[in-house]
Amino acid sequence: MPVKDLSDLPVNWTSYYDPSPVKELLLKYVDFTQLKNSPVRLLVNAVNVETADLETFDSYVDDLTPDHIVASGSLPPGFPWTTINDKSYWDGGMVSNSPLDQVVERCGGTNKRVFIIDLYPSKKPLPKTLRGVMARRDEIVYSEKVRKDMRTREIVRDYRGLIAEILISVDPMAAGQIKQRPRYIQLIGDMAPMTITRIIREGEDGEPQSKEYDFSRKSIEELKRAGYRAAREALKS
Repeated sequence: MPVKDLSDLPVNWTSYYDPSPVKELLLKYVDFTQLKNSPVRLLVNAVNVETADLETFDSYVDDLTPDHIVASGSLPPGFPWTTINDKSYWDGGMVSNSPLDQVVERCGGTNKRVFIIDLYPSKKPLPKTLRGVMARRDEIVYSEKVRKDMRTREIVRDYRGLIAEILISVDPMAAGQIKQRPRYIQLIGDMAPMTITRIIREGEDGEPQSKEYDFSRKSIEELKRAGYRAAREALKS
């Protein structure tokens, strides 16, 4: 069949899938006008394609739409970038797959219980095909971002502990004045710990490499069952 328009050639594509059905599904089941009044706060991240800046959209601040949700999952090349207010966005996981910094910045870091859902298995046998190599590469990249974010939080916790130990040796009046400084309150707070629980989806033996882009009902049901099992095991420990 002859090509009438050269722009239709695959070499000129920027993505493979059309996310319009997802937007329609979101409009059907989510009342976006009520998100600002919801007791549950929704934060979604997306990265600006042209500037590489990570942006956080907040249901308590922004007027969220299906576009914001789709933008946060617009992972290339499968999905196209999503345009919001003349800006084009891809999946924020490209920059930060577990945005702990954004959660702490918006909600505070003290006395919080955080659950991280890691969809990419950290351990897996050697791949046997080129497609398997590419899939495993992505799994390692995203899994490492999660580990890096957690290590950063551990470093912050250790420095906060060090400051607390130093203040014990300081004159009580001077220590009290230091603790009233805005900078101290902002960075140290009340020192209540943040508890982080990581729930990891470990790949099953012999699962196909198409798992990450298989949106069939069978695959979705299998992932739901696996996620439920993983969550129960993580909470049990």
